[in-house]
Amino acid sequence: MIPHDPPQNYVNGVWFFFDLIIVVQTLSFGKVAFEPAKLFYPAFFLGLITSFGAILAITYEFKDWEGE
Repeated sequence: MIPHDPPQNYVNGVWFFFDLIIVVQTLSFGKVAFEPAKLFYPAFFLGLITSFGAILAITYEFKDWEGE
């Protein structure tokens, strides 16, 4: 994990909580709206992995952990 100083730690915690709510709602209601339904979970996890990789790559590319 890339460390941050307060108050950014607190903002990250609140933001993560809101993200968890979004994930729960997506997993609860998303399959109904997704066509074809059998591809919902693979598409969801592929999107999650891809976005994680993209954010991590951008963080390292721009050295976001240095606070500059």
